[in-house]
Amino acid sequence: MQITEILNTKQGSAPDKVVSCEQSDRVSDALKLMIDNNIGALPVVSGEKVVGVYSERDVVKSCQQQGADFLGCNLRDMMSANVITVRPNQSVDDALVLMRDNNIRHLPVIENNKMVGFLSLRDLMNAKLDYANKTAEFLKDQVHIMDKPLPM
Repeated sequence: MQITEILNTKQGSAPDKVVSCEQSDRVSDALKLMIDNNIGALPVVSGEKVVGVYSERDVVKSCQQQGADFLGCNLRDMMSANVITVRPNQSVDDALVLMRDNNIRHLPVIENNKMVGFLSLRDLMNAKLDYANKTAEFLKDQVHIMDKPLPM
C-alpha cells in the first residue's frame, strides 16, 4: 500500500486543506490552530517549502526551555527543524520505518518540492488495520467458497 492511497481517502489531506503555520508565527498561534483543528502537529512552512514541524512534543520542550514566555516565541525558534519527509509513491511500511527510526509521529508528504499532504502515525496505523481487515475478510470469503460442494 502506498502513501498516495491514504492521501486519496484522508479528509483534509489535499495540500490546500493541510493546516500549517509560517515560521514567523508565534507558538500561541500554532497552539490555537492545533486546538481548533484537533490535531497534534503542524507543518511549518516558508512559502511552499516545509521548514519544520511543530508538535505536542515540541510544546513540552518549548515550555521547559522558555517557561511561560514560550507562547510569544516564533515557531522558527521552537520547531523541530530536521524535517523527515516521505513521497506519495513510497509504501506505508517505508513511512512507518522512517517514523520508528527517527522517533517521530508526523510526516510531511512531498512531491516536486511541494507538500501534498501531512500524515500522522495514527493515519498510517489506521490504513494498516483497514488493509488487514479487508484481507482477512477476503480470505474468509475464499474459505467459504472452497467449503461449498461443486455443482454437478
